Amino acid sequence: MNASAASTAVANAAGTALDNVEITAVSAANRRVSRMLLETSISVDFRVKVNSEAQATQLTDSGAFSEATLNERLEAEGLPAVTITKAATVTKSAARRLEP
Repeated sequence: MNASAASTAVANAAGTALDNVEITAVSAANRRVSRMLLETSISVDFRVKVNSEAQATQLTDSGAFSEATLNERLEAEGLPAVTITKAATVTKSAARRLEP
């Protein structure tokens, strides 16, 4: 996975600067689909810094992190489409962030 391109895609989807996006975890998983076929997938967690809880809520409600929007932005960066398994949520921290 090209982390830089993925971060750029997320930043573009959120309409924010690349500096506001942080990939927090990348993990791979293999799953046997049949006796001869092995399916590989990755899980990517990211955070987006925002200025307020209201801005974070607006981003999650706007569809900025919908599967269609993220896939459009990923494709523009030359990355494959994704399947979202966990919706974006708003969390509070010392620096406000948006987590998928």
